[in-house]
This record gives sequence, structure tokens and C-alpha cells, in this order.
Amino acid sequence: MIVLYPQGPEQENFWTRAGGDPSIFVNILTRKEHWRLALNYLWNGAGGQDISLDSLLAAIKEDYPQRTFEIY
Repeated sequence: MIVLYPQGPEQENFWTRAGGDPSIFVNILTRKEHWRLALNYLWNGAGGQDISLDSLLAAIKEDYPQRTFEIY
């Protein structure tokens, strides 16, 4: 994720467009730490009422329609 969105989950409103709540992010963390926090919230069913792995992947596909991704 840091490669696609180096400015963090809030880059180009990515997290919001995927259904997430941007208020979970605090200014004292690095962008890499924001990604760790965001993915940890997502894994634990938090991060916003409407965000899911599917909505996250849909937002990535919207931003990068020509790329193919492998998910491990």
C-alpha cells in the first residue's frame, strides 16, 4: 500500500473513498505507521462503518485500472 499511496491512506481521499473514517489517523504518526494502523483497523473490523477489504480493493482498482495485483 505504501508503494501505491506513499502519502498514506489519506492520499487523494483514498481511505474515505473506500468507505473508511479518516478521523482514526493522528498527525504524530508517519505515513508508514498510518498504513499499519489503517490495515490493522481493517483487519479487526474497524476503520469506518463502510470499509471492507472489498471496498479497499475496489478503490485501488479505480485508481489503477491497468494494474494487476496479487493478494497474499
